[in-house]
Amino acid sequence: MKGRRTLYLIRHGQTEWNLKRRLQGGKDSPLTALGRSQAEAAAASLKERPPSRILSSTLGRARTTADIIAKASGVDVEADERLGEVRFGDAEGLTVEEIDRHWPDLRERRERDKWHVRWPNGESYEDADARLSSYCRDVLGSDLTTEDRAPLAIVGHETINMILTGRLLDLDPSTVTRLGQPNHVIYRIEGGLVDHAHLGDDRLEWIPGMLQKRSDEILHIAA
Repeated sequence: MKGRRTLYLIRHGQTEWNLKRRLQGGKDSPLTALGRSQAEAAAASLKERPPSRILSSTLGRARTTADIIAKASGVDVEADERLGEVRFGDAEGLTVEEIDRHWPDLRERRERDKWHVRWPNGESYEDADARLSSYCRDVLGSDLTTEDRAPLAIVGHETINMILTGRLLDLDPSTVTRLGQPNHVIYRIEGGLVDHAHLGDDRLEWIPGMLQKRSDEILHIAA
């Protein structure tokens, strides 16, 4: 599904549960002061080449981030529940330690096959990818193939953004499940290539041809 139009992939700002290392999924927690600052930094950073559309998850943490960016860009937010985070089911609101007590082998099974293994009463990567398939067809469509139009911005969540990245760059599932997106990193996808930049300044310095893993290692997938 490679396109030529520039697409900004933005994760919501840091939340209270991010800080406490609790899984959110379909549940929500408010942005921290740092999270609001990250959203404001994203808004300021995109002023030089602002998006013409801002697409967002309906979950509060993403919508709050999108609203801050939209106010600076002067465009409305188009929210869609299909951009919501992967549903963690019964694990939502729990820490890793609590998950291990409830399901001692779950993280090990998911580590072997995150694409297919579902969270208890929740989703797998594959389930979320099916949601995104219809979203890409219904909402993005031909918008991605037009070079001379202003960028699109999508404000979502770590896992859902990485699954979308896989669709946009035609990555295989084993690569997608290795990717991550910290709250302070924006990805820019353009012409089948991906750059990333760290928030914090009014001007982003784009680093070409890389995606950043959660561990802060750099994974080269496009050049």
